[in-house]
Amino acid sequence: MLCKKYGTTKMPIQTNMLYYSHTNEDNRVEQQLLQSSACTTAIAIAGSGERVLALMGNTSCKKIMAVDINEEAIFLLQLKMATITYLTNEEYFQFTGHYPALPSTRLKFFETIKPQLPIAFAVYWEQKRAVVEKGILFDG
Repeated sequence: MLCKKYGTTKMPIQTNMLYYSHTNEDNRVEQQLLQSSACTTAIAIAGSGERVLALMGNTSCKKIMAVDINEEAIFLLQLKMATITYLTNEEYFQFTGHYPALPSTRLKFFETIKPQLPIAFAVYWEQKRAVVEKGILFDG
């Protein structure tokens, strides 16, 4: 998360793949920082999307901007946001791979949320149906 502008370093990074699709990072530092400051806007690295989703529960933060050098991380975050919005908790856990589900069940869930995705995101995930079938948790 950024609060001030810092210097940047250029590094060669492969940006056409997911490095990880789920992480179990402790976000208490960011939560406490937002609660104890007057910041109403946060900028977060999209990564697996989990940190951004956790920050969305912070009532003092009115706007979160997710950025990432890796375009696929943005596609994953958008899919997770749509999934959380349009599926039940149980369905979310089945879709992502936290709970077991048949590939056909995951595809059915995908078809439910696909119309809610921006077109470029829907096309991207349509081309990655095999990832959807096995659960997005296992990609990366």
